[in-house]
Amino acid sequence: MMKRIAAGFACWLCCLAVLTAQESAPVYYYSPVPVAADSLSTPELFRTFAEHASGGGAVTVVQDSKVERLLDAYRQRYDEATIPGYRIRIFSAAGNTARRQALDAMKTFSESYPDIVPYLSYDEPYFKIYVGDFRIKSDALRFQKQIAPDYPHAFISADNIRVRADRENLILQP
Repeated sequence: MMKRIAAGFACWLCCLAVLTAQESAPVYYYSPVPVAADSLSTPELFRTFAEHASGGGAVTVVQDSKVERLLDAYRQRYDEATIPGYRIRIFSAAGNTARRQALDAMKTFSESYPDIVPYLSYDEPYFKIYVGDFRIKSDALRFQKQIAPDYPHAFISADNIRVRADRENLILQP
């Protein structure tokens, strides 16, 4: 229900942008790709609609505060969503210094691969580091091969991953 409301609101805003834009201004079309939680931040969403090219029209959005609360509630719910997927375990250790070693391994990995999220897990007595949020196994396998020189004992593990969709829900058409 929340997804339909947010999608309908975005469509309405797109139609408004198309109707008020001049011919030389860029036109924004709604793409039905699922929206990432952080791309739904209210200021960013409305700033996108207010942008215009020189000599073009501008869209002024007047909104009720309930709309902002609705989008924030949707974003919070979407942030917590998980789906079945895959991660790669790059580290596992037990003992008195295992926690410190795991944190060091996380730091080293983050410096080498800043775009991939590492996760620390404690499954008594082991500290484990998993990396990535891969929806399909072939993507996980491709990344495992990429990191194999640094992490030769890494392996793929099925896990519930965070939902991540394309950040772009609006496509700029010339």
